Amino acid sequence: FDQNITVTGELEEARARREQAAPASPSPIPKLPTGHMVASHQFWSVWAIMYLNWMSISFFNGFWKVIGTTELHVDDQSLARLGMTWAVLSSCSRVVWGVAADWFGFRGTMVVVGVSFWAFLCTVPLCSQWFPHTLHVFLEDLGWGGDLSEHTLGVWAYFVWVNILKIIDGGAFTILPPIVSEMFGATNFPIVFGLLYSARALSSVLSTLLITRLKAAVGLNTMCEIMALGGLSAGLIAFFAPFHQIKLPQRTVAGGSRKEV
Repeated sequence: FDQNITVTGELEEARARREQAAPASPSPIPKLPTGHMVASHQFWSVWAIMYLNWMSISFFNGFWKVIGTTELHVDDQSLARLGMTWAVLSSCSRVVWGVAADWFGFRGTMVVVGVSFWAFLCTVPLCSQWFPHTLHVFLEDLGWGGDLSEHTLGVWAYFVWVNILKIIDGGAFTILPPIVSEMFGATNFPIVFGLLYSARALSSVLSTLLITRLKAAVGLNTMCEIMALGGLSAGLIAFFAPFHQIKLPQRTVAGGSRKEV
């Protein structure tokens, strides 16, 4: 009996030592004043990313059909099928972007989203110009040209580009809520994320004003290049900005540690 007590005591001591050696899990972030959260650099870093991303995304959402009808003369039925396809792909891609953010973190995933959206939006006009001609010449050299016209190849390229852009678009919406929750805590997430959506509202208004003033002067192709800069800028901010838990006010008692994401 004494031996059992000794063994039990040793096991309890060993468990106590393991608990002391294990790193303490960060305490949940308590309810914070709204002004304190809005004044933080974390808030404005994510706000800028949302603003710039939506600058590019809203432009593409409004003009993808215009590009297809004016540059490639795609009929309405084909555009409807394309819209149905990218809606499904965009929805499914959000699962993939969520997994990517778990593996590579917010920073790396957001950089990929921003830079890739910039690259594909800049090159959408090439679907009606350089891509179909170059691909047609290449296929003819291989003896595979057949009856494929440059217009058909351009429409195919346009369909691929639109679907890729909408897949990337899904990532911009998927990976932002988790990082906001990590930086501000689940308790503060609803109010913070609601305030962050002001970035989309302001971006929509200012982007519309910019498009109405510049499109007639520079043309649709150049507007794609200009508005694509929003995605590139968002990626650069994600690469350089720090994303750690918000610093708690002095009067707030919390044992949580700041966590780099």
